[in-house]
Amino acid sequence: MIDAVVTGHSLPALQAALDLAEVGLRVTVARDLEPDTEPIAPVRDPDRVIAAFARRVAEPVEPGHAPLAGAELAIQPHRSPLLRSTAGAWLPQAEPNVLGVPAVPLAEATLALLGGAAAARAYLDRITPLLTVGKTRMFGTLVRKRLGKAALRTLVEPQVFERYGVGAAELEVAVAAPGFNETLSRSGALTSAVLAYSDRNVARETTVQPAAGWQGLRDALLKKLEWYGVTLLDAPIADARWVEDRWVLRSGEQDAIEARALIADRGRRVASSDLAYQQTSAVHPAAIRTYAQIDIERPEWLTDGEPAIAALSGVTVTLCARADETGSPRTWATLGAARQAIAPTDDLARCVRASEETLQSHVSGALDQVNVRPLAGSQWQSETVAAPDITIEARHGMIAQIDEGVAGQPMLVPAGELLHGGDLADALAWTHRATVRLRRRLLGLDESE
Repeated sequence: MIDAVVTGHSLPALQAALDLAEVGLRVTVARDLEPDTEPIAPVRDPDRVIAAFARRVAEPVEPGHAPLAGAELAIQPHRSPLLRSTAGAWLPQAEPNVLGVPAVPLAEATLALLGGAAAARAYLDRITPLLTVGKTRMFGTLVRKRLGKAALRTLVEPQVFERYGVGAAELEVAVAAPGFNETLSRSGALTSAVLAYSDRNVARETTVQPAAGWQGLRDALLKKLEWYGVTLLDAPIADARWVEDRWVLRSGEQDAIEARALIADRGRRVASSDLAYQQTSAVHPAAIRTYAQIDIERPEWLTDGEPAIAALSGVTVTLCARADETGSPRTWATLGAARQAIAPTDDLARCVRASEETLQSHVSGALDQVNVRPLAGSQWQSETVAAPDITIEARHGMIAQIDEGVAGQPMLVPAGELLHGGDLADALAWTHRATVRLRRRLLGLDESE
């Protein structure tokens, strides 16, 4: 009997395999039933969790060996997206800003986006007393009261909906910009708080992506696991059952595998038929969101690495031009549907179909509304993933749901971004903590020590 089986190749699940293997535990990793999807863009790493993980992957197993290739991260400084002005032109935002809230309401870029009257209304923030002392809970309410409806609609709503799939009125300040309300209380004005918060915001908005692509990072980690003696199965686990004091797992025609522990990999994409779902079916993402992406003809005004965001009715369109992993230029459009909340009793497959159908109803006309055309021969590619949390309560509730979903089974750890609002950094951090607890049990150590 081995110590643990990991049922997929998501980065959090493979990290769990490394957590166990590096202390000498015997681990087997099976491939996914269906290949999981990769992030469609660089991801934010506010607490440098992904950076630390990549360094750990790169570290040689033995002193004197070269670092593993494929684990290097490309750091991409934050660049605010272009927005459409009240006149319909694509224009840059004033810097610094926090999700569109400008530090200088009368900056030239803000005037160009809003027009003189709306920018003047936003400037009233500087001379209006802060009566609530930084206690306004919802981001949209805060912006509307301090800067006015036009600033909220033109500067803030497109970016909030693009990231979270909801209007700014449904997003908590504490989620959108942790610590921002406290900065606001000290600064006395919303726009002044943006200036004081700018360094922290730049760090939070900086994105990372493996230089060799996400698959390159995964391949480097798989190679490291082999160095630790981990068995890599070229087949998925088809069945897993807890029998008395062990997991009994089957993979194709091979003999049954017996293991003391199971890492059930839910990955990124929403699925309701794989083995990991069957073992952790009591755990749903709190909400889902469907995205569709297609290569487009490059507009003359679109600059490399500087995305453009438009909020349409019920969907956002993000345009981006950037070199791909091979260095070839690529321009694409991504459509993001509205966030769809899921109750624990909801049928997950039905929710996914509804989300996909909603987005499909926007596909045909969305590109026309932003005056771009698909590249000849390109096809829409879609995926449904967990939607980001929009309240602190939802974030804590998801962790509680995971704990309840595996209650009574201490030898099971669910892994994957799907269970953490699609956030890779959060998924890596939580899975590491859970696997360390599992590791102590497998080693016979008292967790209270």
